[in-house]
This record gives sequence, structure tokens and C-alpha cells, in this order.
Amino acid sequence: MASALVDGMRPLELGSPGPMRADLNALVLAGQKVACFGLMAEYREQGDALEHVGERMALVDDRGARIATIEVTEVRE
Repeated sequence: MASALVDGMRPLELGSPGPMRADLNALVLAGQKVACFGLMAEYREQGDALEHVGERMALVDDRGARIATIEVTEVRE
């Protein structure tokens, strides 16, 4: 099932909640993490649409609060 929108955008939840998510979010905010991937089978299972170039997503913390806005610049299948 698709996640609820955050500030009108789809949420980007990196890693598992807790230290892993905090570390990954910190890397994004520092400009050191600039890409991620997902399995097509998981998109289908969860009913999520594939991201598209130009889409803006809400990078969220463990509470689901937006900490940054991410813009998709490339998508590969």
C-alpha cells in the first residue's frame, strides 16, 4: 500500500527507522548520498508508482516529518 503524502509529496523513507535512517538522512543532507534504488517487485507488491524525473519527494525522519525536499533527476529501469 502506498504511503500517505507528506506536505503534498510522496515520502522518501531511507533504510530502517532508527540509527540507519538517521545515518542515511545525514549523508543526503551533507550531499554525500545522491542516489538510491529499489526492486521493481517491491514497487508492485506495495502498489507504489515508480518515481519520475522532476518529481519532488519529502525526505522524512523516523516520525514521518519532512526534513528535506528531494528532486528526482534520473530514473533507470
